[in-house]
Amino acid sequence: MQNASPPFHPGQFVWCNFPYDENPIRPGPEEHLTYIINVKKLPDGTFLAVCLYTTSQPWRKTEQPPIGIIPIEEIDAKALGQKPFVIDVRRMAYIPINKQFFGRFDTPDKGILPKHATKLLQNKILNSAAELLKRPEYIIQLGPLRPKLGRER
Repeated sequence: MQNASPPFHPGQFVWCNFPYDENPIRPGPEEHLTYIINVKKLPDGTFLAVCLYTTSQPWRKTEQPPIGIIPIEEIDAKALGQKPFVIDVRRMAYIPINKQFFGRFDTPDKGILPKHATKLLQNKILNSAAELLKRPEYIIQLGPLRPKLGRER
């Protein structure tokens, strides 16, 4: 019997094998930090995580980030125990919560960072996602459970 409560929650950062564009429905070959924007329970009892891509490639401070790009500066990154990074809200993965996509799933911490996103950051991400939903051509959906909206890879 499946656990009734989801193992992940919105606002968490989790280590994940985020799918690559080249093989969008399979787990990526290396572990990557992702942001959990939503978790849903499917009719079959499987939990689906909607994850956002992050990258440690810094955004140039001299350039205005485009829609969907949220730079996490040093002070906020340090609070999460990370170096500065960027959340790319445009790249969404719809993936089952299982060991294939979340390699640390069977460990005590399940690959979840101890610190969560602040409410301010969570709201910023949700507002960015709401803006993107008005412009679905900017959204790249990955993962085996992705809906049909925006560009598919």
